[in-house]
Amino acid sequence: MRKIRTIPIFAVLVLITSFSIPGAYAATLNPPVPPSGSVGDSITLSGSGFSSNTNIFVCFASTNAQETILTGFTGSFSKPFQIPPVSLGPTTISVTDNPNNCPGSLASISFTVTPPVSIPEFPFSFSLVIMFVAVAAVYLVIRQKMTTSFFKPF
Repeated sequence: MRKIRTIPIFAVLVLITSFSIPGAYAATLNPPVPPSGSVGDSITLSGSGFSSNTNIFVCFASTNAQETILTGFTGSFSKPFQIPPVSLGPTTISVTDNPNNCPGSLASISFTVTPPVSIPEFPFSFSLVIMFVAVAAVYLVIRQKMTTSFFKPF
């Protein structure tokens, strides 16, 4: 009677199955760098576990961001991405293999859209005060020079 070795046969079947089943690894998006930003800012999206040499599409806040990313041979990617015009607050960045399927079904990550950083402008009245002080200072310097015995205008 011939003895069948089941363990080596089982190991070979597991190896063949794991290499032939697409999506055996879970696709993941890494947290974007930086983790928050304003509309128009540039962030870096990266991920791994995707099919190799495949186009994936970015969905930002459940809408297609018109951004296509080609994964590398290993199924990973890293690409700069500009934040599209969306409402402020927490939102989701996701990726999908179908541009008409947003939010994406492959992987997603949280992101916070912040208000743009702005430099406050001085009110008009404050500008007038600064101009008045500058004119007064020039007047005092000229008056001081005129009262001295050796006036030299320049």
